[in-house]
Amino acid sequence: AREWVKFCIANLLGAESSWWLGVVSALAPQIVDIPDVTKPFGFGTPRVVEPATNAEKWVSLYLSGCSRGLTHELVRHGEWTGISQRSTRFVNESESDWVEHPLLRSFRDHRADKGFAELGDSCESAIVYGKQAYLRVVAALEPWLIARGVDTFTARKQARGAARGYLGNALETSLIFSASVRQWRHILLLRGSAAADAEIREQACEALGVLRTSRYSDCFADLELKLSPDGIGTVICAQTHQGLATIV
Repeated sequence: AREWVKFCIANLLGAESSWWLGVVSALAPQIVDIPDVTKPFGFGTPRVVEPATNAEKWVSLYLSGCSRGLTHELVRHGEWTGISQRSTRFVNESESDWVEHPLLRSFRDHRADKGFAELGDSCESAIVYGKQAYLRVVAALEPWLIARGVDTFTARKQARGAARGYLGNALETSLIFSASVRQWRHILLLRGSAAADAEIREQACEALGVLRTSRYSDCFADLELKLSPDGIGTVICAQTHQGLATIV
């Protein structure tokens, strides 16, 4: 349905209903029958049809506990996806958590020595200074905007928008990520590979486990987890044995 809206939205103004309803039935026959001009608005009988291909099957996941650095990469998958992420303009991020990268976590676990302690102190200092800068910018800009005649709600959003740049990519966020099964498979194999960033790879492996519980679990049956060569978690591989063919 989204595709025919994109296709004909520019031509709808002034168009006759019989014309654009013909476009609807031509581009989305699974949704609307051939237009019936004897019925209101010329609509035919709607019907529910199960998706036939992996491009038509969609799954939505709620992702939390990931950094904005991860989601900056994830939202680059714009084709065949629908994304709604927490806004740093509407949300007060002063008390939000910061996400420790898996590589740093692994380094810490294997190097519990003075060298890591100094590195950890530097990371903690960056978080403290970032939050302090955020709070100070909001505290300065919000009342200043209000004094200039900006309403309180808009002033708060504008101040947070200016301050969020000091919070860094490790800031924790959440989002609802929807994608077709075909796109999910592409994302899992790309972001779950050994060459992927350790954090987004960890998220992809967790997503695979959840997708296997969805109504389209059979579409992910040929994907398996193996230990990552770098020793950090697992990677996603497509099986090419035991008679399992890759699903596209």
